[in-house]
Amino acid sequence: MIATPLFPIAAATFCVLLCALIGLLYSVPVVGGALAAVLLFIPLGLGFVAALLLIELVAALPLIHASIAADAESSLDALTRAFGCVNRRPVQFVACVAAAWLMGAAALVVVDFLARMTLYMAARGLEFTAPSAIVAGLLGRGAEVAPFLWVKVVRLLVHGWIYGYYWSAAAVIYLVLRQDVDGAPLSEVKDDGAAML
Repeated sequence: MIATPLFPIAAATFCVLLCALIGLLYSVPVVGGALAAVLLFIPLGLGFVAALLLIELVAALPLIHASIAADAESSLDALTRAFGCVNRRPVQFVACVAAAWLMGAAALVVVDFLARMTLYMAARGLEFTAPSAIVAGLLGRGAEVAPFLWVKVVRLLVHGWIYGYYWSAAAVIYLVLRQDVDGAPLSEVKDDGAAML
């Protein structure tokens, strides 16, 4: 799974290395510069291919992991399936990503508000009996170590929610695109873990 993105990166690197080889023509005396100028369309085409591969890799990377998880496929199969979903339904892909981004942004506002309110309400409750340094630490104004650590834990939980939402949204987007491209139902997910028990 870790090596899967290396396939398009290796292909883009190969394209760039071919461009470098054509660039060597400029060092040939007399005719090298003219020959390289005539063949400049080749590095331009290779650069275009490399750029497309890398842009598509960035777009399809979360779908690759979702494909491996949902379809229990090999890395190369997951790569081709994820690239296929992005290529065959680009408008639907962009619409799904935009919808997930909007929902995630709205939900993050709520999660962040909940985290801030948790710290605020805890500080207001402690304010009756706890030392003022502890209360100030929970409100982000103190230098006490104990409340500072707990504030960090609450913030880490918010960051954990962000990562969880990102990968959950990627899985849902993959399943929606897979249904549209292959006709596979959303509920069809291969579970090899149950067979291993």
